Amino acid sequence: METELAVPTLDIDSDGLDDLHARVSADIAALEHSMATWGQAITQRRRMLALIDEMRGRTSPRTESVWIGTNRPTRHRRKSDGAASASEKVRKAAIRVLKQAQRPLGRTELLQFITAMGVEVPGKDPAKFVGRVLWRDNQFVNEGDGYKLVDPSTPLPED
Repeated sequence: METELAVPTLDIDSDGLDDLHARVSADIAALEHSMATWGQAITQRRRMLALIDEMRGRTSPRTESVWIGTNRPTRHRRKSDGAASASEKVRKAAIRVLKQAQRPLGRTELLQFITAMGVEVPGKDPAKFVGRVLWRDNQFVNEGDGYKLVDPSTPLPED
């Protein structure tokens, strides 16, 4: 004896789906903007705490407070000859790829696009190198579905 499950059907026409899609997309955009705003506010407050700690003599002037999440300081180093480091090349390429993709990408997928652009990625595990570079940079965030730009309006880097 077989029993059929009653599956509810939605009686939404194409215009209704388009309207729903537009509302959800607008909600996502508003939330992403809020995240960026909150991130900037948190960074500002952490700098204030570091300054207060410095004034109290608790830290040296170059030391930052504890950094949590994506608002950690980023150091971009150059080689002694002035050429961009491998990390810098990966960073710039990742910005280009993510802006073009307009969706989060995992480190392996990013690696494929970055190497297709002609960027050499060093190491025994190049995908791990890409992930480490992006994880250490506060311009990128990985919320489980891949890396994306914290601020989608980030300008394209110069070559």
